[in-house]
Amino acid sequence: MDFKFNPDIEKELYDVCIVGAGASGLMAANVILREKPDCKLLLVDAKDRPGRKIAASGNGKCNLSNIKSEGWSIVSAFFGYLGVLTKNDEEGRIYPYSEYAPDVVEALTNKLESADWLLSSRLTSVKYAKGVFLAAARQDASSVKLKGKGAKSKQVSKNQKPKTFSIKAKRLVLACGGTAAPQLGTCGDGFALAKQLAHAVREPVPALCGIRTEQNMKKLGLSGVRQKALVSLTRRSDLLAQEAGEVQFTDYGLSGICVFNMTRFIAYEDVLKGRFSDYSIKLDFLPEFDERQVEGFLERSQGSLCSILKPQLANYINTISEDYRSLANVIKCVSFDIAGLCDWDKAQVTRGGVIQSEFNPNTMESKKLKGLYFTGEIVDFDGACGGFNLQHAWETGMKCGQDIVAKL
Repeated sequence: MDFKFNPDIEKELYDVCIVGAGASGLMAANVILREKPDCKLLLVDAKDRPGRKIAASGNGKCNLSNIKSEGWSIVSAFFGYLGVLTKNDEEGRIYPYSEYAPDVVEALTNKLESADWLLSSRLTSVKYAKGVFLAAARQDASSVKLKGKGAKSKQVSKNQKPKTFSIKAKRLVLACGGTAAPQLGTCGDGFALAKQLAHAVREPVPALCGIRTEQNMKKLGLSGVRQKALVSLTRRSDLLAQEAGEVQFTDYGLSGICVFNMTRFIAYEDVLKGRFSDYSIKLDFLPEFDERQVEGFLERSQGSLCSILKPQLANYINTISEDYRSLANVIKCVSFDIAGLCDWDKAQVTRGGVIQSEFNPNTMESKKLKGLYFTGEIVDFDGACGGFNLQHAWETGMKCGQDIVAKL
């Protein structure tokens, strides 16, 4: 598709300006233009092409949603309109039938030919006056790729200085994501813009990311090991969360989907202030058996762990166990102290954002400023791994788009 740039962008008064061409922004645009094809709509995105984070999601397969999501049936119908056939796996995760994320991006952009695009651009400021949103955008000219059908990609000279544009719109949709995965274009711009428009923002912290441990996994010989376990998050003696899955031991600590999900249950204030000393991750490598059963097995096998654990993990557990009883205890409960969470580049989602009391959850429109909408990761919501965060993006984009259609 040709992402057309309007050379008269500064002369236009757009009906809608959507900042962020990710999941929620593209969904909102599709909903609007399906019902109102003559709507003057502008999409602004920080990257040189839309949907970068979508294309990278689900390890490139795009985990669209989950069958456990209540709103999937409505979103599914719209993806049918877009031409995306879906399927789900045994865990309930929903994917495009091709399991190829770029197909989803293509489907989301194919029907947006009437829209104007301003790519490789960020909004630096915004204000509202006399019923119009007035925004300033800065375009990184060195990274702009001009694409046309049947033509080769052409890049603007790297010697060009950044361009600035003035944008006017009757409605503004802040769909510019959070702070997670900055390598894919997110940088937290939306939070600053929301604050400029007098909206409260809960300071963002990373979520669904790896956990750094006080123990050095590399020195323990565990880095690179993958082992299934029941993962428990504890604060002092209190159990906060529990999930079974594959645990990945890394140089910095622990990773894997079940570990990522634990990060959502560490108290927000503790993450914000870096207070992790009370938290631990405990691993049970044989959750199907109680400690007495494990001890009996070890006695019969003379302490052999070869059929239970990967060799590196077995070696480590043997070094911290004195007899069959203590060995059984360790297999059922290996504890690692949490030192912190991984940085934004390893985080899948943002925890924090525009607080929910600031907008109508049924329309995503601001309660303070008519015509202003917040969608996707910019709002204070974080779901578990497995498609729940993309589902939130699709849903909020649809709600926003439907409300705008009703008011156009």
